[in-house]
Parts: sequence; C-alpha cells; structure tokens
Amino acid sequence: MDEEFLRKILEEQRSMGAVLRQLLDDQKQLAEAHKQLTEGQKLLSEGQQQLFGGQEKLVADQKQNADFIQKLLQSAGEAAPESDGHLHNNAANELLENLANTVAKVESELKKLHSNLRTIEAITAKNWNELIDLQAGK
Repeated sequence: MDEEFLRKILEEQRSMGAVLRQLLDDQKQLAEAHKQLTEGQKLLSEGQQQLFGGQEKLVADQKQNADFIQKLLQSAGEAAPESDGHLHNNAANELLENLANTVAKVESELKKLHSNLRTIEAITAKNWNELIDLQAGK
C-alpha cells in the first residue's frame, strides 16, 4: 500500500510539474505580449506625433504658399501694364493650379499618415486583446 501511495504522490508531483511548466510558458507569453503592447503603444505615440507635425507643416506651408502667391500677384500687377490683364490671369491661374497640386500632395501624405496610424492602432488593439486573453488563461 505504501508503494501505491508513493506512486500516486509521484504522479501528482509530475502532474504539478507539468502544470508549473505550462504556467511558466504562459508567463513568458504574457511577458512577450506585454512587451509587444508596449512597443505598439510607443509606435502609436510616434505616429501621432508625426501626424501632428505633418498637420502643423501643412498649415505653415499653406500660409507660406498663400503669402507667396499674394506677393507674386502684387509684383505681377506692378510690373505689367493693364492691357496685359489676360496674361496676369493666366499666371495667377497657373500659380493657383500649382498650389492646388501641392496641397493635394500634402493631403495625400496626411492620408498615408492617417492610414499608418490606423494600422498601428489595430496592431496595438490586437496585442492588447492577446494580452487580455493570456491573462484570462484562454
């Protein structure tokens, strides 16, 4: 009877060892998921900073372009006689078209930044959900 009892104790010990190894593996996965979450949050923060910097640059560029066009139109008006009004309109239209193209490029870059930010947010949410699942023992 003592041998049977000792075998059961040994089996329980092995079983507990397996459970402890699984817990250690789960702890490692949890630590890795936490690390990924932290990195994701850092990337998200950096992406937001880039986005805000891009928006500030866009506003500054638009103001600078508007000032440049205004000065160019003023200098064109002073340099050419009134009979060349049609030429002034063509030059102004060309400048406005160039400005519109520049603004479109900047808007495109902002959309890319927004897309990257959404990707980072999705990755962070996924990592967060994995972390929660690991904590819940799923």
